[in-house]
Amino acid sequence: ELLVSIGFVPINIPRKRKNASDNILDLTGNTIYFNIFLVKYIYSTGADLNVNGDNNRLLISLLYAALYPNIVKVLTPERSYISTVGGAMAKMHTAKDLRFKTRQDG
Repeated sequence: ELLVSIGFVPINIPRKRKNASDNILDLTGNTIYFNIFLVKYIYSTGADLNVNGDNNRLLISLLYAALYPNIVKVLTPERSYISTVGGAMAKMHTAKDLRFKTRQDG
């Protein structure tokens, strides 16, 4: 579902609801899907979803990103507030306010 949401997998599926099964097993077989949102039929095979199976650089990058998700920790500053006529509003942070911490930093 995440790969569909970023456009990596070329189909549309409804989002998984809480306590509902996912559609991954159905997506990898030969099935015709009725998409409620686009009101059209989508035919997909496992081969269609494996278009990038020979792209080793892409597969290595995906594996690296999946296995090492915590290389850098992003530290956001504490929330500060600005006083306005309508009441206190949270101050928006800029990119300069963010700090990054790696394992080497401790």
